[in-house]
Amino acid sequence: VDGSEFDVEADLVLLATGQFPDTAWIDDTLKPSLVEPDEWLTSGKHVKTSHPKIFTAGDFATGASSLINAIGHARRCARVMDSELMGVKRLAKVAIIEDAAATGRIREMDDVDVEPMPELPVAERTTEAEVELGYTPQAAVEEAQRCYRCHFKFEIDNDKCIFCDWCVKAKPRPDCIVKVSSLQYGEKGEITGFNRAEGSEDTNLIYINQEDCIRCGACVSACPVDCISIQKVTRTTAPFSE
Repeated sequence: VDGSEFDVEADLVLLATGQFPDTAWIDDTLKPSLVEPDEWLTSGKHVKTSHPKIFTAGDFATGASSLINAIGHARRCARVMDSELMGVKRLAKVAIIEDAAATGRIREMDDVDVEPMPELPVAERTTEAEVELGYTPQAAVEEAQRCYRCHFKFEIDNDKCIFCDWCVKAKPRPDCIVKVSSLQYGEKGEITGFNRAEGSEDTNLIYINQEDCIRCGACVSACPVDCISIQKVTRTTAPFSE
């Protein structure tokens, strides 16, 4: 509209006009079934398309996202392709659960500061330049120490527990260990929450709340009857079997 122009002062301008898959390589006879009029794929974020021999992975299917999302999507694509090409499902997701003595985490790690991400100077940035340069090996180790080790699970065997409250007194977080009257369960029998006990008369068990647990091991060290166990859960892939 004539006369509607105006200037805005800015220190930094981000180009955010949208990105689309480059579908120029697709044959004109296939394009109507694979590509929508708005240039996005008809298959959306799925790894399989309407053509049995064409698969999509990463940003091409999902749009611009994080690197780890693209890697995860590509892994799913590779597994689907493997099953399609081999005519049989060969791999399956599995969880390996094993006993552990410790998590390797200590309370001092709570005070580790966030490592600032090294970035390309503003004057050197272009539309194709990598702005975040990544951590040095030493900085990566420092940043990794902040991890709460969520693949470790602490559990109390309430049949062995003598309700001495030593773990409750040693707990570093307000709700990492709680006295409860009962547990809440989901449709599959999994624990989804707890009902906090109002007093000693309705305390039926002492429960380690995984959402507040920082995996420091203070409760394990404090327990006089060795009723707290640690399990390590590892997700991986393994040969599929019926």
